[in-house]
Amino acid sequence: MGREGVSSYRSMRALALRLAERGFASVRFDWRGDGNSAPVEGSDLVAAWVQDLASVHEEAERIAGALPVHLVALRLGASIAHRWGCPLSGRTILWEPISGRAYLRLHQKLRVLGTEIPVMPRESGAELSGSFFTPAQVRDLNGLAAPKSTTPLPDRVGCRVEEDRGAAEHLYFAAPRYARIPYASIDAIINDLEDASAAAAPLPTWQQTPTTTLTVNEVSITENFVRVGPHALHAIETRPMGETVRGCAFTSAGGEPLDGPTGLWAEAARAAAARGALCLRSERRGLGVHLDPADPVEPNPYTLEGVEDVAAVIQDLRARTDRPVVAVGLCVGAWLFMRACATAAPDRILALDNIVWQPDPRFVAHFFKEPLLRRFLTESPGSVDDSDEEFRAPGARTRVKEVLKRVREISRRRPLPLRRVMARRGLAEYPYELLSVAPSTTRIDLQFGAAAARHFVDVHGPESLARLRAQGRRIDVAQWDDLDHALLAETARRRSLESVVRAVAGP
Repeated sequence: MGREGVSSYRSMRALALRLAERGFASVRFDWRGDGNSAPVEGSDLVAAWVQDLASVHEEAERIAGALPVHLVALRLGASIAHRWGCPLSGRTILWEPISGRAYLRLHQKLRVLGTEIPVMPRESGAELSGSFFTPAQVRDLNGLAAPKSTTPLPDRVGCRVEEDRGAAEHLYFAAPRYARIPYASIDAIINDLEDASAAAAPLPTWQQTPTTTLTVNEVSITENFVRVGPHALHAIETRPMGETVRGCAFTSAGGEPLDGPTGLWAEAARAAAARGALCLRSERRGLGVHLDPADPVEPNPYTLEGVEDVAAVIQDLRARTDRPVVAVGLCVGAWLFMRACATAAPDRILALDNIVWQPDPRFVAHFFKEPLLRRFLTESPGSVDDSDEEFRAPGARTRVKEVLKRVREISRRRPLPLRRVMARRGLAEYPYELLSVAPSTTRIDLQFGAAAARHFVDVHGPESLARLRAQGRRIDVAQWDDLDHALLAETARRRSLESVVRAVAGP
């Protein structure tokens, strides 16, 4: 759940795929108020989640027929399963359980350590990284207990705590880019389930339910599972019941799934649809449900393959509506939409905190190969690959930081004519090269946090804007000091949500 759910997404998807290879049908879902699911109404969080688990179990029993139904529950999900306490026909594995109180305490601390942006006032609720709970919800969550090592568990219920604490933290605690799939643990879980399974049997015919109706601000909208582009990318269409005024495309940042930065794109799409926007949130190849289960880590998202995938989203929206199309992206998502303008340009791009200003994807490839540089891009301590033993020597981090500072200063002093030449050859960043890919008819809104704004200035962003505006381009720039790069701060999330709604409802 929350940021842990983003980090462990690849592992849970890989678990589902390996289960399928071994003859199991599996069901994964998002809890209410998390991911792609509807918001929680009221303060009874735990009761709502227990009801969610009961509903999913009922569906799993219907699918399974006479076969046993097992349950694998991770972290907060394990404590919810423990509270539920319903006996299953198969095994229940409570994996790395954590109580509601410990979950809140841990992620409130991580939120403070992860960014300097102030948290919301304590009396308004509990702010976690990418999540927010009201005071009443906090009280309810504090009452969710985790099974203790001394707690007697019912038959066919087991508690799995990883002996390798580093592997456990890389499962759910590391930043998504540095999370790792624990293959040994996954195989052990599947072996445990196989030992408790009966002989194989055919499943009954499964009837898909592709459409649901939601109410947002007293406005009814619908959501549909759809496929996008030549590679049949998994996507969710959020559609207004009434007249469509805009199309709106979303893509994830980095390796996050299609619900966006800790579920924010799901919320934004629904808010936009309530204002008349036809929204499409799509996965990209290699990410989300399209991940390669044999790859333990997120692949480099700055690729021409990714550009093709977001272009397919724009083209699909053009086919669904004749209204203007807005594209919303954070970080690499913003870069992909701007880069895709060469083949499929939206009418407007909302680019949040873009940090790469070179259209050639080879420019950033080395950042995803060099462990020494990756160390300085983590969201929280303890999320670096433990295999980098050679960089553990005392003082190595300080020396490298000094080298990087000197390189940055040299880059700042690079003469503008030289930067232009190097940028055209894919060797340096110069915003003009990326921004000029878009046609003059595409409006671009650049919104920066403080660090990304400084970088934009360092690479001659203002001079690039002057050139483009002289050509008649509509490019607006705004800096928000409360905008953190991963949209983990609640103020940043609310501001970004407002920006999306303005983009789809404005002129």
